Amino acid sequence: MQEKQQHTLFVAHSNRNYALGLTIGLTENGYLIEQQSVAGIEALEFILRYQPKVAIIEAELPFLSAFDIIKTAKSKEVKTQFIVVLKTRELPMFEPLQFVKINEVFYCNMSVKTLLKVLSHLHKSKNWFWNLIEQRFKKFNNKMMKTMESLSNYEIAILLDLAATKKTKDINQDSNASVLLNRNLKEIALKLNLTHQQISLKEWCIKNNDILKAFSLRCTT
Repeated sequence: MQEKQQHTLFVAHSNRNYALGLTIGLTENGYLIEQQSVAGIEALEFILRYQPKVAIIEAELPFLSAFDIIKTAKSKEVKTQFIVVLKTRELPMFEPLQFVKINEVFYCNMSVKTLLKVLSHLHKSKNWFWNLIEQRFKKFNNKMMKTMESLSNYEIAILLDLAATKKTKDINQDSNASVLLNRNLKEIALKLNLTHQQISLKEWCIKNNDILKAFSLRCTT
C-alpha cells in the first residue's frame, strides 16, 4: 500500500453517494483523495489550478462533459492522467470489457474493483523491455521517443523494409499494393515531420535502423 500512497487522486461525479463510496473504497486501498467535485466547471477549475496526478471523472458531468474537460486540460498542457467513468448501458459494446485506453485516456465502468485495476495498470512500472529501450537510446530526446511510440507495428515493419531495400518499389511488386504503400509512406513522413527537412524517409530509416528494430520487438513484450 505504501507505493500507492505516492499517487493522489481527484474525483468528480454528479452522484454524491457514488463519489463517497468510491472515495472510501480507494482510500481503503491506500490512495489519497485530494478533492471531490459534483460539477464539470468546478472539476475543470481544480484540474487546471492544481493539476492532480490522476483525475477520475464522470463522462457526463453537469455543465461540462469529460470530453470538454480533457480537451481544455490538454490545450493547457496539463499532465493529469484521466480516467473516465461510464455507465455500462451508455456504451453497450463496452460490456465485455473492464476498461479500455484510447488516446492516453482510460475509460471504465463504475465498479470500484475495475477502477483499482485501472489504477494498478496506470502506475505499474515499465517492463524490462522499455527500461532497456530507455537505457539503450539515451541520446534520443523525449519527442523522438514519443514519435517512435506513435508508430504502429505495421508502420515500423514498412520502415524496416524501406531501410533494407534499394528502391521503394522493391518492397512490393503488386501495383495495387504499391499505391497503398506509397500512401502509407507519405502518412509516415508526415508523422515523422520529414516533409520540410533535408532528409528523405529512406535516409531517416537507415539512420534510425537500430531503434526501429528495437521497437519492432514491442509486440512480444
